[in-house]
Amino acid sequence: MRKLLIIDPSMSSPEVEGCAEVAAAWGGEVEVVRPVLGPDGRRYAQTAADSWGAVVLLGSEASVHDELPWLLELRAWLRPVMAGAVPYLGLCFGHQLLAALCGGEVSWLHGDHRKRLGVEHSQLTEGRLLEPCSLEVVVSHREHVSRIPPDFRAVGQRPGVPNDVIEHTSLPLFGCQFHAEGREEFARNVKLPSGQITRAVYDDGRRLLRSFCRLAQQPLWE
Repeated sequence: MRKLLIIDPSMSSPEVEGCAEVAAAWGGEVEVVRPVLGPDGRRYAQTAADSWGAVVLLGSEASVHDELPWLLELRAWLRPVMAGAVPYLGLCFGHQLLAALCGGEVSWLHGDHRKRLGVEHSQLTEGRLLEPCSLEVVVSHREHVSRIPPDFRAVGQRPGVPNDVIEHTSLPLFGCQFHAEGREEFARNVKLPSGQITRAVYDDGRRLLRSFCRLAQQPLWE
């Protein structure tokens, strides 16, 4: 099994617990890089995208529309990933960057740019990661995927967020607007009221992460 690359582009506090959740779901070797906060967080850019078993890109306070040096470098490095070189899962910012790089649109969720924050239910339809179900999920975002890219489909919705989960129709590319990795540390960082991260949030997030990792480890994608 090849190594999983977890990219944590946090700009203020690293997602330590979130990265641990993703690593546990992978069950093999993992490397975590932090392009903004890590002392050598941009070393991934010196590697070939197809040398990894899969890539998971987490959330960030940055917008996909920002012209930041680390983000420009990340966009360029991700190009072969977006072409299907390796399985990819984008969470929140990673979901939006997937859509933007593949030809979709990312827009403000509300006209006043306020943040949508809390625990909500995402209704999944038939997709490659999970059977139709309702997931209890942590959300923290101001922007959303307002138009999905060509050759993608929406397989998860929340009220006002019709493209909550998207997937490519044939390539191993997946995005979730919510934080499947979000735990107590994340809740504190985004100032989510204490006690909202329930056992259901843990369990549902782990279901999705494990499903992606199982798919990514299939011989078809190795």
